Amino acid sequence: MFSILFRIASCCAALIAASEPSAPAQQSFDLDRRRVEALGARYGADAWPRGARRIGFELGVLTLPGLEGRACERLGETRVIRLFADEQRVDRVLVEMDVQDTVDAAHAALLQQIARVSSGKTLPTTSSRGWSTGDAGFIGYAGTAQERVAWIAFAIGNVAFRMVCLDPRADPHPDLGFLATKLTQAALATATIADDQPLPRPRFERLALDRERCAIDREIAIDSRVVDPLEKPVRVDFEVGGTGRGYVETDAQGRRSFHATGAGRVTLTLHALGSNGTVASRSVDLEVTERGTPR
Repeated sequence: MFSILFRIASCCAALIAASEPSAPAQQSFDLDRRRVEALGARYGADAWPRGARRIGFELGVLTLPGLEGRACERLGETRVIRLFADEQRVDRVLVEMDVQDTVDAAHAALLQQIARVSSGKTLPTTSSRGWSTGDAGFIGYAGTAQERVAWIAFAIGNVAFRMVCLDPRADPHPDLGFLATKLTQAALATATIADDQPLPRPRFERLALDRERCAIDREIAIDSRVVDPLEKPVRVDFEVGGTGRGYVETDAQGRRSFHATGAGRVTLTLHALGSNGTVASRSVDLEVTERGTPR
């Protein structure tokens, strides 16, 4: 029977290797898993409380006292970030969120956060400062004196968070402990979902091109519709892959088109970020030909 720690390490390795790894990548994959297992043992991950699984979290509506939130941005398949600025519109705090399918995967994401900054010393817990931050939480300090909190990382069920002070030297220094507690309270108020139910994600009603081939300097109209899982605005972005080149532009009427700049095969992927922090993606293929070829 696998231990909780082994499952967490396996989840962490799966987050790193999304596809079948090559030999060098497999070696890195194994090293990362072993490192996570070691960190998990050091931080007692087997004994971490396991919070309820939730539908995600609406980071876009989070309010933090004295700060104004900007728009959420997608980073990869699961991570979402949002900047918070002060009255002078200077960005002071960054909030990262990682909505995972399982509690084990969120705990693995938390261990990954620790692994990126971990030294020989064990990081202090948020509970040691009297801050309530879900299942488990850890503090990173700025400088050798460790007088100012640089970041706090924590997990609440299947959602991992990291709150970062963008300039720990600046005054007034944001009270990350207080802000992380506020974030935790908001996250705990989010609806739960049974372990055997899929997370609600953006739903694609359509993604189509008006044609599948065009020459360089030509464009292809994109017809897309994505529905948010909570019936709120969904944020979308396009990724251009393959041997061809181009970019997607949206006009004043909201119509999107692909503009071709380099010949080759193109895989055009639409990423949809739901209001609850989940991401869904869908792709279509097209071909870009040299200038002067028939449309």
